[in-house]
Amino acid sequence: MKRKHFEFYLKSAEGGDKYALCKVGDYYYYGRSILKDESEVFEWYLKAAKKGHAYTQYKLADYYFYNSLNKNESKAFKWYLIVANKSNNNLKAIAKCYRDGTGTNKNLENGLKNMNFYQRIIKNL
Repeated sequence: MKRKHFEFYLKSAEGGDKYALCKVGDYYYYGRSILKDESEVFEWYLKAAKKGHAYTQYKLADYYFYNSLNKNESKAFKWYLIVANKSNNNLKAIAKCYRDGTGTNKNLENGLKNMNFYQRIIKNL
């Protein structure tokens, strides 16, 4: 049954559906019905992110930031910025990147602005 779910998502992903692209990446990430495969995870997440799937854009940023296979802090920072421009969910990660100079030039002023904005949002939830 689960294999059929994967095949359904795979067919939809091959047709370009951004949600299905993300789901196929998840199947490879978690090893559901198929073997885990980091290179496949990356490939499917990248396709979904390029199509504008916000959650996958965040996952891809984390993947670039933390994964030893495709570690690239400047690409991680760029994807974090893309997500932050869509919503305020990623401001804390961006603030840390500016503070530490990770993936971008160190800029304490921008880091502080993003962190203060993030804290105001949290207080208003």
